[in-house]
Amino acid sequence: MEFNKIEYEQGYTTIKLETPTSALDIMYGGNGDLYWNILSKVKDDSERHFFTITKENYEVFLIFSNLFRRIDECEIYTVDPLEEELCFSAEERKELYERTRNLNEDLSTKPVYECLCSNTSDTITWHSDDAPYGEGNILRISRSRDKERFLIEIIKRDLNKDDISVEISNSGSRYQPFNIPFMEHYNDLNAIDPNYHQIHIEEILYHKRLTKTRKESK
Repeated sequence: MEFNKIEYEQGYTTIKLETPTSALDIMYGGNGDLYWNILSKVKDDSERHFFTITKENYEVFLIFSNLFRRIDECEIYTVDPLEEELCFSAEERKELYERTRNLNEDLSTKPVYECLCSNTSDTITWHSDDAPYGEGNILRISRSRDKERFLIEIIKRDLNKDDISVEISNSGSRYQPFNIPFMEHYNDLNAIDPNYHQIHIEEILYHKRLTKTRKESK
């Protein structure tokens, strides 16, 4: 899997993950919203489009893993380090963390959380914010049972249109505030230098397991 960034003169950056058969683009639009798009490199007129995140690039995998975990565990609000620095005592710091934890616990009881994670604890479902619920494209992020990979799926609702994207709105999303970890996920990917990659032990183990599986399948 290749990791690249496309930077535009307007100051916006598109994250591009590519395999020989498909590409996942995560775009930050001029309207301040995010767009996830899966592009097939072969002709594909089907309604379901897929992209798989593995430990082939462990840094990218960890960022996707963190996004999934935060939504699955409803850890949306986090303590701002600057706010923590303003605490004058350990008691104030404790109260700050308790308030944040209470906000997340309250959010986990809301219908919006159940809507995102209603099918299974291993799948997150986001209906595009650019259309009424049930009419726009659908983004699904599924974690494998062994937690070794993530399957990104976009379900195209209108086969007569070329659009295979899902909007994650930062202004008025039906899933607000769950757009927060998506935006922070984009920022974390954008912080990666595509020209520098340090091999992680998990990547070596991944390729060894892949090679072993291929040999056993022959």
